Amino acid sequence: GKTKSQRLQFLKKFFELHQTTEYYLQTHVNHEFNPATTTSNVGVIRTEGNRIEMKFDFRLIPQSDTEKLVKTFEQLDYEIPQAHAEVIQMYLPMATSVDSEIAQRVKDALHKVQLPADFLTKSGATEGSIYNGMGIQSIILGPGLATGNIHAANEFMYVSQLDKAAEFYEAFLRQFC
Repeated sequence: GKTKSQRLQFLKKFFELHQTTEYYLQTHVNHEFNPATTTSNVGVIRTEGNRIEMKFDFRLIPQSDTEKLVKTFEQLDYEIPQAHAEVIQMYLPMATSVDSEIAQRVKDALHKVQLPADFLTKSGATEGSIYNGMGIQSIILGPGLATGNIHAANEFMYVSQLDKAAEFYEAFLRQFC
């Protein structure tokens, strides 16, 4: 009946807006990032009674206009009866220069423990963007293989990688003594 029709209308409008943002985001490119454009993911679609809850995210590059993205989805509030779009959490894009002091200290500690000092630039949601937003230089790093392993089925890490990480953290922190 009416509820099913409203749900379908909402979902149709949501995915139209989502597709519009996808086209818009593809026009903003930063080849320092991998991938070079902002990506998105619709992670949850849940219905409960007359209610539809959707959770989705954008992995932002610095060229993304977050205000435009938010305003795009706020159209749901005006075009669909009883719809409400709300930003629950926002991680702004971050980009710490490889020439920054923190990057140089990380590189020095990596060299000291004989680990490669190859920096990657990628979009993602971490506390680093919150720190960067406060003016604190941030780099995201951790033990083990990242590419193809993070948030993947059967994600794993070897104990030897944890041991090497402990060596790195010690070498990094000793620079401040």
